[in-house]
Amino acid sequence: MALSFSFSLSTSVALVGSLVSPTSTPCVLRPVSGSIVGSFRAPDCPWCPGNVSVDFATEPGRPVGAPTPGTVTFAGDVAGTSYVSIEPEGWVEHLVTVGGVEPVVAVGDRVVFGQRIGRADGGIVGLSLRRPGVAGPEYLDPLGRPAQRVGRGRLVPLDGTAWRRFRARVACPDSR
Repeated sequence: MALSFSFSLSTSVALVGSLVSPTSTPCVLRPVSGSIVGSFRAPDCPWCPGNVSVDFATEPGRPVGAPTPGTVTFAGDVAGTSYVSIEPEGWVEHLVTVGGVEPVVAVGDRVVFGQRIGRADGGIVGLSLRRPGVAGPEYLDPLGRPAQRVGRGRLVPLDGTAWRRFRARVACPDSR
């Protein structure tokens, strides 16, 4: 079953709820709208087979948003694929990585939910979450604690009358 999610990267965002909980993973927002074409499959060991990301279908050139607020720790190419890695606020040693993105951010930049971090450089954008483990990196389901944009529907005039954008909020579940 393919899931679809849509949001506007140009909408301003306010954070609602807690980002930090010692018993859960960071709150993560989907970086692009589009259906899931590859699900997370945890590997049995750090270097065993599996899919350490959730992969989303998209179109080349589409905007890619920050899945979590934090600090950019890497923005560049690895083996021919472009990545942006973000250390989430309040989550020491966790790393959220978006792959398949031409970065418009640099190392050290602070980002917020949904802020444009680049554009898709192909038809797939991947999202992964990891933390250090005893025998190497431990990969976690990046959608294990999904953030959600919340707001109410709004009618927009069709006659060209000016209207004001509402301020979207991002809600994070307290625990999972």
